[in-house]
This record gives sequence, structure tokens and C-alpha cells, in this order.
Amino acid sequence: MSKTLSLLLAALGTTIAATAQTIQWSVRPDGINTAPTIFRLGGKVGLRAPYGKQVLPAAYDSITPFQGGYALAIQNVGRRGLIKAIVREGDYDVTELAEELFATRYSYFSEGKMCVSDASRQQGFVSPDGNLVIPCQYKTVHPFFEGLASVTYQTGKDKENVYYINKDMNEISVEPGYGEVIFGSSFVDGEAVVYTVNRKGYCINRNGRKTGSYKQSIEEAYRQARQSNEYALSGRNKTTPDKVQPTELPPDPGYVVFQQNGLYGYKTTEGSIVAPAQFRKAEPFRGGYASVMLGEREGTLQLIKDGSFNGKMEKNRLKAGADGTTEEATYCLDVPEALKDANIVLRVVDDDGRELGVTPLNNSGTKRQYAFALEVEKGQKTAAFDLYVGTSDKLFLWSDHASLDIEQVKVVKPAPPKPKPNDDKPDIAAAPAKPHFKAKSPYSPRKKADQNDNFPVSIQITNDGNANGMVTVTLMVNGKQEGKQRVNVKAGSTSQATISFKVKKDRLASVVEALLDSGTGSKATIDLRAFY
Repeated sequence: MSKTLSLLLAALGTTIAATAQTIQWSVRPDGINTAPTIFRLGGKVGLRAPYGKQVLPAAYDSITPFQGGYALAIQNVGRRGLIKAIVREGDYDVTELAEELFATRYSYFSEGKMCVSDASRQQGFVSPDGNLVIPCQYKTVHPFFEGLASVTYQTGKDKENVYYINKDMNEISVEPGYGEVIFGSSFVDGEAVVYTVNRKGYCINRNGRKTGSYKQSIEEAYRQARQSNEYALSGRNKTTPDKVQPTELPPDPGYVVFQQNGLYGYKTTEGSIVAPAQFRKAEPFRGGYASVMLGEREGTLQLIKDGSFNGKMEKNRLKAGADGTTEEATYCLDVPEALKDANIVLRVVDDDGRELGVTPLNNSGTKRQYAFALEVEKGQKTAAFDLYVGTSDKLFLWSDHASLDIEQVKVVKPAPPKPKPNDDKPDIAAAPAKPHFKAKSPYSPRKKADQNDNFPVSIQITNDGNANGMVTVTLMVNGKQEGKQRVNVKAGSTSQATISFKVKKDRLASVVEALLDSGTGSKATIDLRAFY
């Protein structure tokens, strides 16, 4: 067992049953961003979710940043941006728009509605499901704030009137101007600014009643409103002292840094572990992010407040043969929704400090399973071990402890057959029980490497013998050894070995060979494609 793993195991000595919060990399120590990223291919752009999962193909001219919980995929049509799809933040659900709707200066979701324009440049509002909820019948519309939106009607050739509508398209009466309003800002803290046809400015409340005068010129008010992302003006043009802006966000309440065995981690103020101690340096979380040093490199963590890890053994008792090897144990792991696409790594260490070989049975989604076999002494009745959950990018997330009952299976020698009358043939002793392994042709469950350049190759190992056994699989690629894995295979069943190795550039038609230490093997030709 490596020195680094030994230190981590010591630091993770106190195990927990579940944690209501966990973490993931925002920027990994190698500098790779695991936030959603826009990628470019052939002059078009697409979108990848964290850990490289493609959300949108490279088929668009631009993709907006996430704002209000959504991003937009845009196709250029002349000088206008046609909205092709809406992407929801978090689960990256994609909604394609059936109608031809274009982006405006204020195309982001506010209070569940987004400003859009149709082909004739009339404007209205669309919902996150892509449906028009307020028809495109206005010359201009502005975002909803505090339940109201400022909209403009074309009432004549050179005449426009401004109204405020609620989400049911009902207009509110505005006291100043009595319908002759030519400018209206968005509401902020219960007030908006309007200008009447006589170019006088007023503040109004959400009932349309006048609450005071606004002293700026209409030109200055219009300029400031357009510079605001919300089309808003605040206050009544009063001179107020400048607020002192903090140089950085304060630490997030409810989370603290703790130290254990010379390393740092995070926990809640109630004592629940958020991130086991593993960092050389750890800054407090601020705004959901924290800077840490893992080994010799710095990275940025992102706090995941929703979801938890939970684990349990599939059964509480295992049978052990005379050689001390148990039947296969299966560990069932619940993973938080935010990490459903992460490459989770499970490490199992027994009470003697030996790290056991683990075979992923299902390593995707929120419900995962892993298999491993224990080695026990003669007469041993229980076996205890620790389980450590992390990601392939060396981030430890959670730990668990399990204990299983061991049932020692006695091997009873069969009685020699009774000689048959007049049978002069010699007795043939029963063949000893032993495994017999065969490897099926290697294959890859992926078409290309992941964003960490890891390319997985899987091999199905069949045991058609009459005893359980362990076998070592060695993976050779074009004559070069790329990895080994030890697998436990029950008699008359099949297990799978998956070995990953680095592929940073395409290696087409590579000869991939799986060799078993039992002397058999298999090979196949596989196209090894890099991530990019």
C-alpha cells in the first residue's frame, strides 16, 4: 500500500454513515475546469456538463452563460439570434423550441419568464418549457420583477405608450400621465420610475400610485436603464454615501475547516463531515467555493449542498473455501445526483491494511455496485474492512465501515466407489476441484477516452471449472503492458475486469490483448480514440 494512501486512510479513520453535503472540483489541481464548458468544433459551439458529458453538440453559433438557472443555444440569422434550445442548469435538461423566436437584450429568465421577439420583431414572453406564455404583441418588453413587467405598445405611427402588466397580462393603471406614459423602468424594492409625455419623472408603487418625483432628465434615465441588466433605476435621484464594498465574500456560515493527522478537511458546524481531511492547505468556503492544495497543486472545490452518500453490503454473510478466499461480496453505493456522471473509485482495505481488488459492476448513475473478495484465516468467523469513496481525479469524498460473518465451508472427500462385480477395471480417483479460466475478446465500453485521457478496456472472464478462484488479467496494447487487475470468478460464472490507461492521441487499429496468469488469453483490434 502506497505511503499517500496510508496517510489518507489514517486521516479518514473516523467513518460516518452518510453526509448531507459533499464536494466536487470546480477547477481541478491540474487546471481543468469541471464546471459546464463550451467547446468549439468546425466553427460551431456545443456544451459539455461537468466530467465531459455532452449536453449540446457543436451545432450552434453561440451559447449564453447560465443566468436565472438557464442557458440558451443560439443560431445566427442575419444580425439576429434565433433561440434553438433552452438548457436547464443542474441536470442539463434540453428543451428545443418549436416556434421561431429570437433573443432580445433581456433574454434571460426572471420570475419564470424570458423576453423574446418573433420574426416580425414583436415581443412577448416564453416559459422554460419553450412555450409562449404572453404572445408577441408588444413593440418592446422588459423582464418581470416583483410580479410586474414594463411593456411598450405602438399606438400610432410615431407614438408609443408604456404600460405595466402582471403575469396574467392584466395592466395596472398608472396615476401620473393617465395612460400617457412614455418610459417605465423595472420595479426595485417596490418602486419604479416613469416619465409622462410632458417629460416629467415620477416614482410609483406597485399599485401605480405616485410616491414622489424623479429629478433626472428622461435621456439620462433611459441611458441608465439600458445599461442595467434589469432595465431598472433605484432611488429618487438622492445623493447617498457610497457603500464600502468588501474585498472578498465572508466565509459561508455553517461550515468550518478542521485538521486531522496534519491534513485539512471540511465539516459542518454540527460536526458532519463534508470533505475528509486530505488537503495540505484549505481556505474557508466563500460563496460555495474554496481554494485548497492537494499534494503539491492548488485547486478549487465547489460545495454540493443537496444529496448524500449511502452504502450497504448486499448480504451480511459470506462463504469461505479451504484456500481462505471468500465468495464475491457486493457493495451497493448511493451517489448524489450532482455526481451521477463522475467516475467514482471505491477502495477497500481490510483490518490488516491490505487493499483488496475491486471490480465495478455498475459505475454510473446514482445507484452503483462494486464486487470484491476477502482473504480470511482458517476458523475466522468475522471480517471487517473500511471502504473509501473518491473520484478518479484523486478527490476523497466519503468513507464507510462494514463487517461480515464468515461461514467456513468444509470440504468433504467423496467416498471411494464400491467395486462392481466382475469389474476388473481400476478405480479412477475423482478429479480435484479447481478453476479453469477463459478470457473473451477485449472491448471498450466507450468510443473514446474521457476528459482525463483515460481509455477503458473491459474483458469478460469465464470460470468453467468446479471451484472459485482468483486470476490476474494483464492488458497488453501493441505489445506494451498497460495495466493489471486481479479478479475473483465463481465456478460456472463470469466476472469482468476493466483496465483504464492513457490515450492522448488517436491510435487506430491497435492490437489489444488480455493475458491470464493461468496461461490463456484473447485479443482484439480496437480503435483507441483520444477525448479531443
